[in-house]
Amino acid sequence: MKEINKEYFSNISKIVNEASYNYASFNDYKDLVSIENIKNENNYSSLKSKLAEDGFVVIQMNNEDESNPDNVEIWLKNLFGDSFSDKNPGKLNYAKVQAENNAKFYINSNLAQPLHTDEGHTRLYPRHAALHCLKQAQSGGDSIVVQFKSVYAELKVKFGSQVDLLFEKNAVMVHNVYGKEEKQILIRLEDNVVGISYSPVLQKMWCSDIVFQMFDFITSYAHNPKNQIRFKLKSGQTLILDNCLVLHGRTQFPKNDGRLLYRYWFGNNAL
Repeated sequence: MKEINKEYFSNISKIVNEASYNYASFNDYKDLVSIENIKNENNYSSLKSKLAEDGFVVIQMNNEDESNPDNVEIWLKNLFGDSFSDKNPGKLNYAKVQAENNAKFYINSNLAQPLHTDEGHTRLYPRHAALHCLKQAQSGGDSIVVQFKSVYAELKVKFGSQVDLLFEKNAVMVHNVYGKEEKQILIRLEDNVVGISYSPVLQKMWCSDIVFQMFDFITSYAHNPKNQIRFKLKSGQTLILDNCLVLHGRTQFPKNDGRLLYRYWFGNNAL
């Protein structure tokens, strides 16, 4: 087994906090979906179809009442069911994403965040995640999304049938905040769609040499700005993610900027 030490993972954090990475160009997201259109549809069918196809969608709230975090949670529950809250601070139905002094985690820092899937460092993860922007960053803090279907296509070209190793239950052993866990990287979802559970924010990892090559390929591909969709999530907008079909992250922003997002998780999934 090959040991990948903390230096490898620390280097990823250094790369995403370099100026060249953070100041890559981005655009306003144009394909917004109005919350009114969603509420008027039966079973949220078109939204679910868009999530299945693109892996993410951005919802536009139209007024202060619709943008209230409690009201956002209500319609998200109508869409996805009960919150996955066991891992949230205080086991609340949300977690605040905002910069704090002496931050220990990305969720309460102003640092750029590497591309990941939520709880991708462990076997228990939410299927869907939502980030509701209450106050946008005035500079920086841009959302980054990488659609996994593009990563998977390139993986198959480069590694062929060896990609199947990433589906194995013990593809990697990770050292995370809970200790050591064996886990797979790729997942078979409904309708045989391939998904991912991935995080480059680890203490250590153990795996075969070929599995590391594929993990490193995913890391390099996802952190290349040419492969990313970048946009600024604005106040009153909600980014919804299929946590198995996209990787997401953000650029850095000033610590005293006041940027505030509410994060919601839904679906208690286990590898």
